[in-house]
Amino acid sequence: MNKTGKIIAIVLLSLLSLGLIGLLCVALTRPFDFNFNFGSFSGHSTNLALEKDYEFDGLKEIRLDARAADFIVRDTAEASTKAHLKIYDDKNEGTAELTDGILSIDMPERNCGSFFNGCHVPVVELTLPQDYAGIFDLESNAGDFTLGDFTEASLSINTNAGDIELGDMKKVEINSNAGDVEIKRVEILDINTDAGDIDIDDCFGKLNIEAHAGDIDINKLSLTQDSKIDTNAGDINIQNVGDVRVETDVNVGSQNVRHSNSDAEVLLRIKTNFGDVNVR
Repeated sequence: MNKTGKIIAIVLLSLLSLGLIGLLCVALTRPFDFNFNFGSFSGHSTNLALEKDYEFDGLKEIRLDARAADFIVRDTAEASTKAHLKIYDDKNEGTAELTDGILSIDMPERNCGSFFNGCHVPVVELTLPQDYAGIFDLESNAGDFTLGDFTEASLSINTNAGDIELGDMKKVEINSNAGDVEIKRVEILDINTDAGDIDIDDCFGKLNIEAHAGDIDINKLSLTQDSKIDTNAGDINIQNVGDVRVETDVNVGSQNVRHSNSDAEVLLRIKTNFGDVNVR
């Protein structure tokens, strides 16, 4: 390489080095948006930003709109006329409002510190009497959901990422891109998920599961309506299928159906492209 070529190369390398240093300075000083840096969240917030009681009488719907937060609903058997809400949030940005029987909780989008100095995951805690018979309408981009026993309540969850753990519910509808689902007991269940395992202890009405990837384990079914399980990849295990007619469609994998009543009025269709099916 001649002298002129060496000079040009040195200049170009110098400019490249300056550019990299500039990008590093921006990364260290400019807050990262949660959209691009989920790792900037670390642990849970312990800063009690809001604590308030709301009248339980007439409460018909609970709405959550969260960019990122864990949502916990505790049931209580104690006689109470109040719904008790706590929001833990480092930035004190969570809000709640009760209007016409609808409790709306909002956890807005936020910046969350630099790459090396993240913030804590906000937590929403709500305590309700067990006889709440209204609607849960919950939407979150990221965060876990944990709900207790509300045998007369209906639940709808739309989430991009997060685990879901539910107690005893009347009707449940879940749309999830990623995260495990665990349900204690439910009458009517509709799940659509891209990735994550599904674990159900008891479903006693109607079941509709569409899953792209993940194992499905069900302890007990007592179906009263035609139902289906459809998954692209994952094993399906049912311990006690009840009095139903079982039809299976397995592309790659084994199938072992030990119990199926060909005369039953209720039909359970099971389909998987890749995975084993075991029904007892």
